[in-house]
Amino acid sequence: MLGSRMKILGDAIVAALNADADLSARAFAIRKKPYNRGRSWQAGGHVVPLQTQRSVHENAIDERVYRFLVVVSDPTDADLVTGMESHLGAIERIENIFENKSHGFMPASLRTTAQAALTTASSAGKFSVTAIQGTDVEFASPFIEGAFEGGYDASSVVVLVRCTVARYDSRSL
Repeated sequence: MLGSRMKILGDAIVAALNADADLSARAFAIRKKPYNRGRSWQAGGHVVPLQTQRSVHENAIDERVYRFLVVVSDPTDADLVTGMESHLGAIERIENIFENKSHGFMPASLRTTAQAALTTASSAGKFSVTAIQGTDVEFASPFIEGAFEGGYDASSVVVLVRCTVARYDSRSL
């Protein structure tokens, strides 16, 4: 059976967000999209995998940056002012948790739990050796237009997890 680094890392991000006392009420979960089918939004916190960035090096180790869209959504048809502080505060807290964090400062769910799961999966042959190097954030839409037009307030930020990954040896295929 195949394994997924992205699923392991996404679950670790969810665990870190749900461990924060101010964010846990949103009950973060990893999802395919931050909304349901039919484009209807749902209240809560959502972690959505995005495309992975790859940096190829000349040696046997490459860097991969796993990207996740983190969305905070409320089912309120707020005007242009109401609810702004709550959303901006949640996004700022998420940024504080993941922004420019290396081993000693990143959440334990990534530093220990996810790293142990990655090591176990690579030992089982699901994928090549992977080591988490750090986390960071990048800009996303502070208020998502599609959600706002649909009657919801939704804010987002992109969380990055930087990893070194040994190249998969496909010569025997």
